[in-house]
Amino acid sequence: MLQYISIRNFVIIPSLQLEFPSGLSVFTGETGAGKSIIVDAIGLALGARVSGSVVGSHGDKAEISVMFDMSRVDESIAETVRGLLGPLDIALEGELIIRREIDAENRSKSFVNDRLVTLSFVKSFADLKGLKVGVGAPGSGTEANFRQLLDVYGMKREDVNAQYLSFAESAEQFKDNHIDAFIVVAGIPNSAIMDVGTVRNLKLLSIEPEKIDILDDKYPFLSPAKIPANTYKGQTEDVNTVAVNAVLIVNADIKEDVVYDLIKSLFENQEELASAHAKGKELNMAKASTGVSIPFHPGAVKFYKEKGLMK
Repeated sequence: MLQYISIRNFVIIPSLQLEFPSGLSVFTGETGAGKSIIVDAIGLALGARVSGSVVGSHGDKAEISVMFDMSRVDESIAETVRGLLGPLDIALEGELIIRREIDAENRSKSFVNDRLVTLSFVKSFADLKGLKVGVGAPGSGTEANFRQLLDVYGMKREDVNAQYLSFAESAEQFKDNHIDAFIVVAGIPNSAIMDVGTVRNLKLLSIEPEKIDILDDKYPFLSPAKIPANTYKGQTEDVNTVAVNAVLIVNADIKEDVVYDLIKSLFENQEELASAHAKGKELNMAKASTGVSIPFHPGAVKFYKEKGLMK
């Protein structure tokens, strides 16, 4: 049941406080403007998309708070709350207070029982429209990957409020709630993301399978990949994404047998490579001839043909 609702400094509602000592199920009973306000307010508190245009003239931010008695909450609300808070390790029993602050620059903070959390309507890259997103330093590979994602999602650069920041800068901006999301192209686990996870709840976005197919076909240097569950704090499921392969490049004039022996040695001594660097464990012969957009050296072709990876 809804126990109370508080709204402050919204354009059309400068101030409103309603208490329901006996509880109120807002999805039953009469319809009307009053009920509509309550339903819309709950939607905003639970992370619905909103812009800074809702902020009134009596302060620098708008604020909305709702309190539920989760032992008696309407099932339609309970389902939404469970979906939002399930990964956050927050008890969904007794009183649950959800508060959201929105400022004039479209920045939003959400709190559950006074704990800063991420209550996000963002479920896909397409949902980043209108948001502040760290897209990598200007001219970087990450910024190029951002443009490729825009391409396959049918979006324009102006659809996103792009912030040209490095990984470290994006992490700091995200921790301080100055940006809504950021793009990272790096090995896993990434220290910048792990650092953010110590102070903020994280939500990693999967790329839809059909978009991965388009990326793989249109940009051959990208290949399907997964971020395994539990790589980062709060990440309970695998995340589907694409990867940029590390490529060993040699001069085309190097003799065939030298390149052949080089590749052969890499795979035959993978255990030693892995002991020297964790990424050595990810060396995978089955994927070695994919995700490469430049010609293979004849020595590499010979090796991969012997292994049945090339015709």
